[in-house]
Amino acid sequence: MSSSCDVFPHISYLTAMGRTVVLVTEIRGQKIMRSLISEGVLVTGSREHLRFYDLALKSGRSEIVEGDHRILLEVIGPSPGLLVVGSGPVAASVARIAKDAGMPVAHLSEEPYQSEEIMTASLDALDSALTEGAFVVVANEGGSPYDVDIVEKALRKGAKYVGLMASERRARESVEELLRRGIPMDIVRGRLHTPAGLDLGGRGAGEISLSIVAEALKVMRAGSGRHLRELKGPLSERPRG
Repeated sequence: MSSSCDVFPHISYLTAMGRTVVLVTEIRGQKIMRSLISEGVLVTGSREHLRFYDLALKSGRSEIVEGDHRILLEVIGPSPGLLVVGSGPVAASVARIAKDAGMPVAHLSEEPYQSEEIMTASLDALDSALTEGAFVVVANEGGSPYDVDIVEKALRKGAKYVGLMASERRARESVEELLRRGIPMDIVRGRLHTPAGLDLGGRGAGEISLSIVAEALKVMRAGSGRHLRELKGPLSERPRG
């Protein structure tokens, strides 16, 4: 069986390559065990879970009850995963919103928790969870001493998007520290988003989290971030034939 930190990098890599994978989550009491299958081949986890592959492809997301345990099946198509690092309401909310949006999500925190829906682990799993081209959100209310360290690691690893939740002052100080550590300005400007999020006027953990996920999605899908009514439909400014 595999832990979350074993599974997530494989999901990120395979889906970035355009593959569809099946995630099998087995829940036995307080134990949560995961396996990953791609093109009928076990990538990591238990061979016993291979029998669920065809069923998952036919039924999509589903749940199976077998005696005293449950099996959750999830089909994950080509889509970047989101690695959330941080402890507190915003990090937890970012993970939930991203998961509900259909993204593969891993949440690393100082006090890891068990979750059936979200892959979780301690901060010790960071090195194995980070992959080139990753999408990473670092969110700690008021900041944490390790924030800049994680951002630096993510940028050096080749993360495509790094969102750092920060006040304007702390964002400026973080950028200055990254430059002092030798991260080139073009990389900082191109891949670091701090303060993280789109300007939605959000207040509170839930609304702030929504703006952060929206920004990550905008980068993932190369969206414009503009109102759809400006781009299409009867109220758009497009020339009408």
